[in-house]
Amino acid sequence: MVVEAQRLLTALGYAPGPIDGIAGRRTRAAVRAFQAANGLPADGRITDPLLQRMRQRLVLR
Repeated sequence: MVVEAQRLLTALGYAPGPIDGIAGRRTRAAVRAFQAANGLPADGRITDPLLQRMRQRLVLR
């Protein structure tokens, strides 16, 4: 789940740091930035609905 989030964040122009499967400080900050930019509560948590939203945004690009 974390690796997918990191890949999606990178593809969407956010900087989650290395794609290593670790939800570290940079990954959480990138998640919060994505959440804030998309009108979601910016809690930095990676959830299935969040991944779905990121996939949708990537397709719409």
